[in-house]
Amino acid sequence: MDINVLLVNSTFGRLVSGSGQHVYMLWKHLKDKVNFEVWNVENIGYINIPKLKSITFYLRAKSKEIPKDIDIIHIHNPKFAGLFRKGKKNILTIHGEYGGN
Repeated sequence: MDINVLLVNSTFGRLVSGSGQHVYMLWKHLKDKVNFEVWNVENIGYINIPKLKSITFYLRAKSKEIPKDIDIIHIHNPKFAGLFRKGKKNILTIHGEYGGN
């Protein structure tokens, strides 16, 4: 495996979130072909107050050093786009319904 991907999704694998389930399925089907590091609430943490969950997850992730061997940073929430780094391939996937016409 030559590709190292950092998946950032606070709800990875949880049934409470469609994006968390999607990212888990992506990981599950590619884990034998790609080296993944997953950042979620289990290993990054957050303050469990509704208005502070997202921002505290982001701030904790922002203070964590991204491993040098990561080739791709794949983020699943535009709120966390500040985690992108120059010199890395960065992917942003926005999950949800389109409300347009």
